[in-house]
Amino acid sequence: MMKMPFLVFPVKRQSLVALVACLSFASAAFAGVEQTVNDLIPKLAAEKVEDRYAAQMELQGIALNAARPDAEVERAEVAKILAAKATDAAVPQPARVWMVRQLEYTGSGESVAALTALLAGEDAELKECARRALEKNPDPGATVSLRTALEKGGETPWRIGLIQSLGERGDAKSTAIIAPCLKSKETALTAASALGKIATDDAVTALWGAYVEGVPGAADGLVTAGNRHLLAGRKAAAKDLFERIYLTGAKASSNRATPAGKSPPASVQVRSAALIGRAAAEPKSARTFIISALEGGTPGLYSAAVTAATVAYGKPGASAMLAPMMVRLSPAAKSCVLRTLDRAAEKRIIDAASDPDPAVQSDAIERLGQVGTAASIPLLFQVATNGGVNSKAAAAALARVSGPGTDIAISRLAGEGDVRSRTVAIQALAQRNDPSASPALLKYAGESDPEVSRAACAALAKLGTDSQLDGLIQLVLAGKTPGAAAALQTVANRTADRSAAAQKIIAQTQSAEPRQLAPLLEVLALLGGNEALAAVSSFAGNIKPEVKDAAIRTLANWPDFSAHKALLVIVSDPNTQRTHSVLAIQAIARLVQSSEKEPAANRLEAAQGAMKAAGRDEEKKLLLSAFASVPDAKAAEAIKPFLNNPGLKNEAGLAAMALAESLPKGNRALARSLAQAVKEAGVSAEITQRADALLNKR
Repeated sequence: MMKMPFLVFPVKRQSLVALVACLSFASAAFAGVEQTVNDLIPKLAAEKVEDRYAAQMELQGIALNAARPDAEVERAEVAKILAAKATDAAVPQPARVWMVRQLEYTGSGESVAALTALLAGEDAELKECARRALEKNPDPGATVSLRTALEKGGETPWRIGLIQSLGERGDAKSTAIIAPCLKSKETALTAASALGKIATDDAVTALWGAYVEGVPGAADGLVTAGNRHLLAGRKAAAKDLFERIYLTGAKASSNRATPAGKSPPASVQVRSAALIGRAAAEPKSARTFIISALEGGTPGLYSAAVTAATVAYGKPGASAMLAPMMVRLSPAAKSCVLRTLDRAAEKRIIDAASDPDPAVQSDAIERLGQVGTAASIPLLFQVATNGGVNSKAAAAALARVSGPGTDIAISRLAGEGDVRSRTVAIQALAQRNDPSASPALLKYAGESDPEVSRAACAALAKLGTDSQLDGLIQLVLAGKTPGAAAALQTVANRTADRSAAAQKIIAQTQSAEPRQLAPLLEVLALLGGNEALAAVSSFAGNIKPEVKDAAIRTLANWPDFSAHKALLVIVSDPNTQRTHSVLAIQAIARLVQSSEKEPAANRLEAAQGAMKAAGRDEEKKLLLSAFASVPDAKAAEAIKPFLNNPGLKNEAGLAAMALAESLPKGNRALARSLAQAVKEAGVSAEITQRADALLNKR
């Protein structure tokens, strides 16, 4: 028995040692925080506001870190430090203000006394910051301080702030102080809001009295009180309050006679909020109120009634409840109900699409686009093809209807019936983005009716895949389908295998009629690649003028620099027509300027070759601009001779300066050489001024 104390004692001693060590460490840590705060004070009070920012952020970081979960000891100590400094008159006012603001995050019971002292002080900014900090302070003593301050009174703005704070804290004991403030127009709105948040029986009674008297904000306060009941789980109280608001409002709306000088104690907005709240408080008995709102002839309540039904019964339940009512509702009420009906009510929506009211028709068609199935397709097609005001909306809805059988039904309509119906169906297939429709669309594209063919080609341009390339090529070759060429270009341009697509087209060009060759060559230009370029280049030497013209025009639009060699062959041929030569030179100039990744030597070779063949100053001017885009000494040497050409010296000067000014710093000598040549040529005053500016730059 004597050994027991000996066995237990070392354990207790170790625990005590550890506790002392922790407390010592904490004390040191808090001392460090206090020193940091002391060091920040001068910076927090810097003369320039912008110089305070870094210190403010550092102190805010300390406060937020201390307010983290599971750090209560650290939070309390940091709050004590801040509270002490905030009430220290020796600390400059800007620093004290920022410290009080941090107590909004960190303060609790330990800071209430300091904040209360500031609340009663003379500094207006510190008072306001203290009020806000006390408003968020979780300690009950903060409420007492705010209530006491309101009892003492003060200027109207100050009392409004205190009323708001007490409302946010839901202080029931403040009701007697706040209620009289409902009688003042300056404080009525804030008082009504605060009493609504307090939501006790006394607060609600005060609000009812103000509501009957037409006090602004009283109705909103009652709604707020009802919502507070809901949040607190007091559903019976919420139900009674919301029901009373709604019914009182209904009575006031039906009886416009009000006491002299009094405002009607209701508004549609208030009744709407009460209706929704009533449904949330007791869904089972909300049906009667929802029906009366929809049938009562007050348009502002229709949307609230639909929302109330959704709140009470969920979306499917609201749809099931509201759908049968459609036949007896006003057009405005029908439109509100339509927006909540689901697929189960599709028949009701289809019926509404034939409603005498155009707005209801439009809303019904839009809703069918959202929830419609194959059952909606006949009606939508009828509207889409009749050319009426809702035809576009119906066509858009056709693109969105879903469910089993919709694609099949639309595809069937695309292949049969009159031209207008088929066109609408084909356009719907395109909008539905269903690639499986492409084979049928290819068939329709080849039909003789131009409207059907045009719609099918446009749809293929959107949906077509590599599988339709051969068919589109054949349509182009046949020359009877105007939209086929554009569709072929679009489909080929997005193909996954450009080389394979090019080979298909190249194979067909060998037997194509001259008049149908141009669109195929244009597609080859889109696809690019060596095979396509070689094929088009071979046609550029064809003896048939129509073929030659198509090939040269295609090469002139080729997107890749690789076409420059074929273009040089064209411009170097003395038998080339001037039109073709000009097109080729313009293309070379474009490619030289746009192909920055190509070696400078290749670009210069192309430009120089074109310059030798250029017969007119117009083309030479283009090529001078092309030289200016190549940052190379040879480009500079190519430009210089033209500085002495009377017809080209101005363009040469511009090109020389553009090149000189764009050269990197490593080419300073070349840039100065060009500028000096421009200056000596005396091109123009403006260009000489640019040259002098570059020469004088150090």
